[in-house]
Amino acid sequence: MDELSLYNRALSSNEIATIYQVGALGKCLLPPAIFTQPAGQTVSPNATVTFNVLAGGTPYLKYQWTLNGTNLLNATNASLTLTSVQFTNAGNYAVSISNGSGSTNSATATLIVQAPPSFTSQPPLVTVVPAGNNVAFNVTATGTPPLAYQWRFAGSNILAANSATLSLTNVQFTNSGQYSVVVTNLYGTATSSNALLIVQSPPIITANPTNVTARVGDTVTFHGAAIGSPNLGYQWSLNGTSHPVSGAVTPTFTITNLQLAQAGVYALTASNTYGTAVSSNATLTVIDTLDHFAWNTVPSPRFVNVPFGVTIQAMDSINQVFTNFTGTVALATTNGITLNTSASGNFAQGFWAGSLTIPQTSTNLVLVANDGSGHAGLSSPINVINVPSLALTRSGNSIYLFWPVDPSGFSLEYSTNLPLWSPVTAPPLQIGNQWLESIQLNYSNQFYLYRLHNPSP
Repeated sequence: MDELSLYNRALSSNEIATIYQVGALGKCLLPPAIFTQPAGQTVSPNATVTFNVLAGGTPYLKYQWTLNGTNLLNATNASLTLTSVQFTNAGNYAVSISNGSGSTNSATATLIVQAPPSFTSQPPLVTVVPAGNNVAFNVTATGTPPLAYQWRFAGSNILAANSATLSLTNVQFTNSGQYSVVVTNLYGTATSSNALLIVQSPPIITANPTNVTARVGDTVTFHGAAIGSPNLGYQWSLNGTSHPVSGAVTPTFTITNLQLAQAGVYALTASNTYGTAVSSNATLTVIDTLDHFAWNTVPSPRFVNVPFGVTIQAMDSINQVFTNFTGTVALATTNGITLNTSASGNFAQGFWAGSLTIPQTSTNLVLVANDGSGHAGLSSPINVINVPSLALTRSGNSIYLFWPVDPSGFSLEYSTNLPLWSPVTAPPLQIGNQWLESIQLNYSNQFYLYRLHNPSP
């Protein structure tokens, strides 16, 4: 029963006909009225959302939902359902309700889609520019506002780079590298792909080689470093760039089995199509090392218990005198014969000179000098023999002197006034294996002294 009415009079036929004709519309037409407004919502992506409105008024009510003031297609019911909402569905929703007596608009219901940042455009993968140019990297990101941007270089934050665009001015080679941007909001974080910036520039030396002091036979390494683009070529030089070292074409240069001739000043040259850069100099000082000992040539034969001089030199690996050796060496023989001097004195400037005595005869005797640290030296073989004896007989006014033919090298000398000695000039006669010298006595002198003399050292 709708619109119950009581009348205190009889209605006319026309009034009754009018009431009948309006039918369900009733006698009193009411405009729409909203009893329950649609409510705002905050959801995650892919959620299902329903907005509802409760309204009254004379039937029939018509509904039209809008998003940010724009009518939504087929959104003409008292409820609006959105499935799998995305960030693009976020905004202000409202509904307009109308009937034959008027219309009304609901309050706005805001839909917030909690969307983390995502990129719709990335920075370029590779950018190549000459030094001195300006460069800009751009991204486009979506997500629930507000979005915050932070650009990074080689993984580290760039100061004050907090927008969707990164601008670099007057770039140099040091600006070359990987750039990216991190975008954040209340609901998450997104990191862009890396953008490689290649700045083409002449070489710049970033690490210079340092001075090195090493010994002969050591392994030595020089280190240098340079930056530049395009790719750099390298060349080490010795004592000037006009003297390249063969095969030394990397930033690191190693010398094995170091020799004295390799001492000098080394430098690294880096080059590309844009120019050349040369490192500072690094001096390589080579200290020689003791390798062995060398004896002077010892004349042979030597004589039992007769001192003879020797000289021993400390030698390096290339047979130069090793002047830094100031120690002593043990003196011995290879066949075990003991020398009267078992050790040298201290070497001076790599030399020692002294005298030795051998107490017994020997054939092919080799002398040994040894410092006890693996460095030794052998003499050339010598023979050691007894000193030849001089025999004398008298016959009348003559004397006869005999001595062995072997060993050779001995001559007969005489003296009447020591310490002066003079050679006997008359040549001796060989009789068998002996020499014979006949001398007529001169009685004007009180005495004659005779000796055998070997002038060799």
